[in-house]
Amino acid sequence: MKKIDKRIFWAIIMVIILYIKSLILTFMSSSNSGFGLYGVSVDIRLMLPHLAILGIIIFPSLMLKGKSQVRYLIIIDIIYSILIICDIWAYRGTGYVLELKYLFFKDNFNPLNGNLINPSLIDIFYIIDIPLLIYKYKNINIYQSLKEILKLL
Repeated sequence: MKKIDKRIFWAIIMVIILYIKSLILTFMSSSNSGFGLYGVSVDIRLMLPHLAILGIIIFPSLMLKGKSQVRYLIIIDIIYSILIICDIWAYRGTGYVLELKYLFFKDNFNPLNGNLINPSLIDIFYIIDIPLLIYKYKNINIYQSLKEILKLL
């Protein structure tokens, strides 16, 4: 059995992580309040385009090697997590997710002046993977530096 290249392995892991975050957002936005996870039927026909978009976001990481690839994936994960958290907080406050139209029509965004910062304990799912990825990134740096030191000896 052939081993999977590390670059492809990390890209696949990130697509899975980002897809799970999107599913959690979908489950939370199916409720009226946005505070609970409620079951929504997941359509296979809609899963493929969503995975394709995530693939387009992750694809440039395959052109990078080593630390650069992991750094790119961490940055993408942080940006994606921030956008999802902003979406769910806006949904909890207004009943609508963020859209580009709110940049141009600011009066329509929060007409009832609801509280837009509505954290919940379940929001930890969106950021729990970031410290793990940063730890993995730091281990790569330590491992490579130890390897270089051993080569010099």
